[in-house]
Amino acid sequence: MAVAIDHHVSWVYTKDVEAAFRFYEEKIGPEPPLDEAIARNYLMTRNSSFGMCQVFEGLPSNPAGSMVTIVTRRHRWMVPAAMRRGREDRWRPHRLDQFNIYTATFTARTGWQR
Repeated sequence: MAVAIDHHVSWVYTKDVEAAFRFYEEKIGPEPPLDEAIARNYLMTRNSSFGMCQVFEGLPSNPAGSMVTIVTRRHRWMVPAAMRRGREDRWRPHRLDQFNIYTATFTARTGWQR
């Protein structure tokens, strides 16, 4: 018999957790339901969360970075609207130095953005 899973949390560990918190809260929007100073757990859907945590001293981390894909309903209308207004450069791959990240938005063949 399979174990019933009620909730899923995906964790990202980073050396610059404050920049990660700022990016998520300024660009994605929601307030964290759980704030533990070095970690925050953001409710994404009723049954899933996205957590960010300061990497602990001595533990390995990937200095080249990690890729996280978040798909939101907001992007389904926002990206095409911005492109119609001639702002498509905003969605091309670029660095956001204030958040210490590299970001991009992509449209899949099915019509939704990543």
